[in-house]
Amino acid sequence: MRGMFGLNRAGFAWFGFFVYGAVGAFGWAFIRRELERILPLLLWIVPVFAYLEFGSSSLTEYVPMPKSYNYQSLIAVPIVLLTAYGLAALWATKIDRSRAVPKKVALMGLVLALAGTSLYGAYRIKTNFRDDAAPYQVVAEVLQTHPDRTIYVPHDRWALFLNYYLKYETGFQFYQHPKGLGSGRIHYLWEVDDPAALSAAYVVLHDRYLYFGTFIEDEVERVSRLPDFAYNPPDSWRVVEEQRSEPAYNSFVLYEVGG
Repeated sequence: MRGMFGLNRAGFAWFGFFVYGAVGAFGWAFIRRELERILPLLLWIVPVFAYLEFGSSSLTEYVPMPKSYNYQSLIAVPIVLLTAYGLAALWATKIDRSRAVPKKVALMGLVLALAGTSLYGAYRIKTNFRDDAAPYQVVAEVLQTHPDRTIYVPHDRWALFLNYYLKYETGFQFYQHPKGLGSGRIHYLWEVDDPAALSAAYVVLHDRYLYFGTFIEDEVERVSRLPDFAYNPPDSWRVVEEQRSEPAYNSFVLYEVGG
């Protein structure tokens, strides 16, 4: 709901301001006693939105639905149509001739603003995807210089993306080894008890998985399953690649351990 109503960046990026137009259109229909005209849209929006917010993903027990902005696309179309109804109703409202032209200009400006927020949202999503992919791409390029060296990563996503950027030549089998990766090249950092035992390996430390929570704009103290040395790397580790970026959660350091 926070995202849908624009209370964080992702909500505006995915949906623009159409939701506010839809709320205004509902209020207009209620005041003019025209709710029957938008009833089909309400029957589409209300049950789906209520289920996404309060429904269960299990039929046998209550398991809250996972929150994903993508799911709200199920009601994006009726929200846009409801906004269109409101704009059309305002356009057809009779007012003094002296105010007709300013009214229509203002409505056209509102339409352009609504469309602009969605276009800007598409641009921001593309930019975020590019920025989020950059750490994996940079590290994968460096790792290709030592194709046999072990890589220790701080999160499951690193294993998945590195395996992709290294052309699936790491021996990584996520579905066969969901907790321990086996004999492949990629290993999880929390599997290491003593950093002194590491030799001839790379270690990736990514701020996104060290200091940030589920919503990446919210900083947290630390992620519990990572070992203490992830927050205070040994002085003997050599920095191979370091990137301090904006937004800060995409900052990372790639270390080389051993010869």
